[in-house]
Amino acid sequence: MILSMDALDALDNHWAVRTIQVEDLKRAQHIINQRLADHAVGEYIHFSFSANESDTILIERVALALEMAAIEGLDELSQSYGDNIQLRNQAVAASFRLFDIWRLQPIPSQLSKRLFFVLQLSSIAYCGDRWNDLRRWLEINKDSLTAPSVAEQPWDRRVLYRLFDCWIR
Repeated sequence: MILSMDALDALDNHWAVRTIQVEDLKRAQHIINQRLADHAVGEYIHFSFSANESDTILIERVALALEMAAIEGLDELSQSYGDNIQLRNQAVAASFRLFDIWRLQPIPSQLSKRLFFVLQLSSIAYCGDRWNDLRRWLEINKDSLTAPSVAEQPWDRRVLYRLFDCWIR
C-alpha cells in the first residue's frame, strides 16, 4: 500500500469529514500535533499548550468521521482483487490519520477493554500502513501489554487472549 497526498486530500471531501467545519478540522489537527509532540518529548520539554474539554469532544468527532470513511473502504482494502481504488485509498488515508488519534488515548485498565483497544489500534495501524509506528507504540507501552493467562478460561477468552498475545509479539 502506498498512501498518496491525493488520497489524504480526497479524504477531506468525504461526507462524514465534511460534517465538521474546516476551521474545526484544522483545530483538531493542531491539537493532535500538539499532543503528539507532548507525548514524544513532553518529559524533556515543557509545552504550554492550552486545552479544554471541547477539544476532546472535537477530536472524538473527527475520529468518528475518520472511522466512517475507513469502514466504507474496508471491503476494498481487505480484498486483493478490489476494483475500487478510490475506496481502498480512502480506507488507507482515514486509517493513517485515525492512528494518530487512537495512539494518544490512554490504555484502558479493565482487561477486556484493554485487549480490544490494542487489537483495534493494531488493525488501524495495519490498514493505515503504520506498522513502524505501532511497533514503537507497543515497545513504549510493553509494561501494560502482558497477555493474560488462558488457564481455566472459557474457550472464547482463550482464543481472544491467544490472539492478543500473537499481536503484541
